Amino acid sequence: MIRIRDPSRETVIQYGLMVLSGLGCVTAAVAPIEPTQQVALVSVMLGVTVGLWVGHLVQTLQGAVDDVTQVNG
Repeated sequence: MIRIRDPSRETVIQYGLMVLSGLGCVTAAVAPIEPTQQVALVSVMLGVTVGLWVGHLVQTLQGAVDDVTQVNG
């Protein structure tokens, strides 16, 4: 199992939301609803998942840039 070294509360919440929205996307993909509604729901859930991931990526990169800036002065 992959372990994250000392994750912050924000990171845990972000990962939890990504997992939940990803599960929502998969659930919507197999839901017995009209195909047009299914496509729309899967698209929205995938968009939410990607948005959370990009937000986490930006936050992680910003933290790395701040760390490098502090070290290099």
